[in-house]
Amino acid sequence: MHFRLSFALLAAAGTLLVALLPTLASAQEAYMVEALRLVNEFRAQQGVGPLCLEQKLTQAAQQHSNDMASRSFLDHTGSDGSSPFDRMRRNGYTFTRAAENIAFGGIGGRDDYSKPAAPVQAWINSAGHRENLLGSTRQMGIAMTVGRCVGFSGQCGFWTQTFGTSAANLPCMGGGSQPPTGTTSTSSSTRVSTSTPAAPPTGTPTTTASPTQSPDPLQPTATSSTSAPSPTPTPPPPTSGVDPRIVEGLQLVNDFRAQNGRAPLCLEQRMIDAAMVHSQDMARRRVMSHAGGDGSSPFDRIRRTGFPMSSGAENIAQGSLSSGARTDFSRMTGPMSLWVNSSGHRTNLLSANTQFLGIGVATGACPSGSGQCAYWTQTFASSRQSVQCLNVGGAGDSNQVPASKRRRSVRRFSN
Repeated sequence: MHFRLSFALLAAAGTLLVALLPTLASAQEAYMVEALRLVNEFRAQQGVGPLCLEQKLTQAAQQHSNDMASRSFLDHTGSDGSSPFDRMRRNGYTFTRAAENIAFGGIGGRDDYSKPAAPVQAWINSAGHRENLLGSTRQMGIAMTVGRCVGFSGQCGFWTQTFGTSAANLPCMGGGSQPPTGTTSTSSSTRVSTSTPAAPPTGTPTTTASPTQSPDPLQPTATSSTSAPSPTPTPPPPTSGVDPRIVEGLQLVNDFRAQNGRAPLCLEQRMIDAAMVHSQDMARRRVMSHAGGDGSSPFDRIRRTGFPMSSGAENIAQGSLSSGARTDFSRMTGPMSLWVNSSGHRTNLLSANTQFLGIGVATGACPSGSGQCAYWTQTFASSRQSVQCLNVGGAGDSNQVPASKRRRSVRRFSN
């Protein structure tokens, strides 16, 4: 629900910024102040109290942005294997609740990622990131570092936004205590949703609360869209040796595309191979990341199969196979129910430039080490060459797709 911007909330946010500006202008980059203003303006519009900048959270954010920019990757897991929460603790920030948003995008142009407006707007437009922006945390850190783009040429801004509620009642930057809020929930949740959208960025929202438990890690953040496919379709019989879960996944994707006026995709064996390799890698390492264990990107993995890709994208998801899980991840109905409600994943699913699809799924221990999880990968691609689709008994186009039907598109990658 949207609430009118009240004068009291606007005044409160404005007072906080005025108090922080003198100190931050000299000690920190001006973009941090602007990012805080944008976030608090959005929170005020939704009837949520303001955040304040906190030094240790900002240090954790800066370290991760530096890491991503220097190594040209986008992931919540640092190059040293650290999680967002590891980095906060290393900087001395003990929390009762914490979260992180990340994003990257090109410098200059309409969406200029050298400035905070572009990533903040992208986060607002993504359900998981929006939840972090409007969460019950009380402090924020923000940082941006420029580095080589991931998946396309040029320089990009790599952004990290950290959120926390301090267990030690740490002060805000510029002095003062944490802004007042209502009672903080002590319930535990962990949400992880990742995509490689066709247009940057949508980060990979990650939230947690202490003490952590092991809930279903991909709970939907909103009621499923009415345009989403039925959650319990009957899987079609296997054809030509293709895993029936993959055939069902193709049907789910094409049903969703048809409901939104998009042409169907078809399965392609090399795209399936790239997806399966990554699902198996994630399951073996108990991680969910677009970066492979060998450092490969989604595009590296597609090219290695020999697929003549002109543009590509990837969606990934991981969820519990426990009988008590809220979402059934043994079939692609589980991850699809989440992807269709996340703007970045939805963009991949509905891209007009994409005609080839690969799906992979593997089972392994959950990242927490407790229970078994399914690790799903969707690969999307277009090609300027003629490519043969798999014949799966009518679930997708089994004919050759000629190069003349292809559209040129700019490859973009984000998480």
